Amino acid sequence: MLYVPGAGFEDGTAVSLDTLERVDDLSPYRSDYDYIMKLMGLSDRYVRLLPKR
Repeated sequence: MLYVPGAGFEDGTAVSLDTLERVDDLSPYRSDYDYIMKLMGLSDRYVRLLPKR
């Protein structure tokens, strides 16, 4: 699945990579979205802690 978020999870759009059709029920993927957003936040914080070059 290819997911493109809008301002948040609820207003994003998704397309199945197998059928190339729109995925309307995104609720099964909410936990994946939350997990990835958490990892991205941790990554951003790590990068901000790196020394300036």
